[in-house]
Amino acid sequence: MKGLKRILSVLMIVSILVSGVIYVSGTGFDVTSATGDDRWGRRSTSTDAPKATSTDTNAPTDSRYVARMYICYTYGDRKWPETKGHTWIYIENLSDHEIQVGAYLLPVGQGVSLGTFAKTVNDGRGVYYNVEAYCMRDSAQRRSLYLSKDLDEATMARVSDKINNSNFWTYLTNCVFFACTTWNRGGGAFQFPFGVPMINIVFFRLYRPKTGISMYKVNRNQVLKHAGAGSDSWTQAVSNQTLSTKVG
Repeated sequence: MKGLKRILSVLMIVSILVSGVIYVSGTGFDVTSATGDDRWGRRSTSTDAPKATSTDTNAPTDSRYVARMYICYTYGDRKWPETKGHTWIYIENLSDHEIQVGAYLLPVGQGVSLGTFAKTVNDGRGVYYNVEAYCMRDSAQRRSLYLSKDLDEATMARVSDKINNSNFWTYLTNCVFFACTTWNRGGGAFQFPFGVPMINIVFFRLYRPKTGISMYKVNRNQVLKHAGAGSDSWTQAVSNQTLSTKVG
């Protein structure tokens, strides 16, 4: 036990030092597939619905911004909140047209959550769309922490391409890794993608995150699994077990 604590302490110190160097130098950290393609994946369809209300009320006035991206963290254990949890991405469409988010076509005024899962779902490891937005309890959303970043069309395209090449999950490249590398790809305040919640949350708190994410109320048909990779990406329906996933 003492050995594990020493290892975690060393990793945390190294992580903080790396974060400081990258933040000062203004560089980012990202991991993308060498087979990445400039084209977006196949489109999925979503049900039309009323316009969503943004979590951040200070909407951008610059028409260049087509989307707002959030990196979010929620904890699943009230007694030890820093040791367990889930990290995910949420993207809102701020434009007057549909936008491509990975293999998901996001309607005007709506939002989509994106996260990677493994054991808690029944449709394979990798990227899922709207599991958090559909399954997360309101109480978990209210206590979730988040940072936000506005994206222009070119940056949104890069983020979409990153998602299309991130359809995997391992113990090291888990939900934290996916969310942080996707967020970094969009140029947000650097997040170290080390797959341990207690280290991830230290970096998260460095940027004074806000509390209480409010996600668009999607229907069950909008909960989808990413399939394929790169330009050959599409979405597929999920099972009832996935629809009952516990998040937060």
